[in-house]
Amino acid sequence: MEGFKRIFSLFVLFFLTSPALSHRRTPRQSGVFCTSHDGTKYLPGQTWSLEAGSKIFNCECKPPGRTHCEWTPNKSKNQRCYDRRTRRFWNLGESFTKVSRGRTLDCSCKKQTPTSSQLVIECTTSNRCHHDGKSYVQGFRWYHTDEEGVKFRCLCLALTVVSCKATVRTEVTEVEVSAPVYNNEIVRSGIAGFQACDIGHRVVSAGFAWNETKHISDDVVTIKSCVCNNALITCKDVLKSRSREPHCLTDDGEIHAVGSTWVENHKYTKSLKWRCHCDGNSRAQCRDEGTCPDLLPPANGAMICVTAADRASTKRTKYCKPVCEEGYDFQSRERRYRAYEVCGVFNRHRWASSYVENPLLIAKCIPTVRRHSYYSHYIASDCETLTEDQKSETKDNFMRLLTRRRLCRFGCRFESFTCG
Repeated sequence: MEGFKRIFSLFVLFFLTSPALSHRRTPRQSGVFCTSHDGTKYLPGQTWSLEAGSKIFNCECKPPGRTHCEWTPNKSKNQRCYDRRTRRFWNLGESFTKVSRGRTLDCSCKKQTPTSSQLVIECTTSNRCHHDGKSYVQGFRWYHTDEEGVKFRCLCLALTVVSCKATVRTEVTEVEVSAPVYNNEIVRSGIAGFQACDIGHRVVSAGFAWNETKHISDDVVTIKSCVCNNALITCKDVLKSRSREPHCLTDDGEIHAVGSTWVENHKYTKSLKWRCHCDGNSRAQCRDEGTCPDLLPPANGAMICVTAADRASTKRTKYCKPVCEEGYDFQSRERRYRAYEVCGVFNRHRWASSYVENPLLIAKCIPTVRRHSYYSHYIASDCETLTEDQKSETKDNFMRLLTRRRLCRFGCRFESFTCG
């Protein structure tokens, strides 16, 4: 019996240790795992990260083989700007240049506000200059030769401002016409001819200024102040008073004592004048006292004028409107679209449009068989035969037009109705 038990134990041991028979008795292990986007396999409990666009996914493999992911913003990806024109990304704070509509722009990627997370691309040309179809950065220097062969040295001052100065040659030969000549002899050969000025007793360079006494009287000294600008001499008269008492000196050389009042008239336009008062030594306060000249009514028509008060001035602005009689129309096509003409302080008491033969004639009425739809530019019949009611109706229409355009806020006053 003991022998049988020993043989049976050996047989069982052999059966369990034999490779050919043991695989049928060993339980099969289960293949529970998770697969990532790149094919990597992870066991339950293991984690990995995945970056996609502006997000970062943190994933974990769960025991049933299910992948669970949670995402967070990718801050490193958000710190970039996208330019649609060039289809490129630019990092925050990065600067670049691009060409748009023939202009070179300096651009940078920056935050929309200091506390904002939104990024924008800002472009500017403030630190660039454009010259002869080329773009230059602020501070850049280059040479430019014009059509006459003069060479200029240019500098970009930014804000589209270019400063160019002609270069001066150090050697000028006698054959060159551009050299400064005085008494048939070349003088100061270091100065180019187009910059020099001959003032009679010497040759000076561009920018040189000098004064000459022109006239001396008991009260006023007239001094001629001159300057040389590229071979052109420009002079103007400067008046100096010799009076010891406090006074005011006008441009015409008149001396006015302190406290006096006088009227200054324009040299060429009689309607321009100013009333001045001498407050102190060499200090004159002048007030506009000009008036608008009366316009001439067109033949076969009439002229309506209205004045409107201004807020901060005692002067009034004058509005005049020409009209044509029935059967007549304006000679100028543009006149049909101009409702009125204006004259006041802001335009130095001058009418904007007029004919060359007479500056006070702004419209002409010529015969026509075509009647336009601009009824406000016409009167029903002959101007001389209009009744007072018909004239009042034309005046009221013009007043309503000015009121609609907010020109009578401080009051309007009818001035005249004149037939041509």
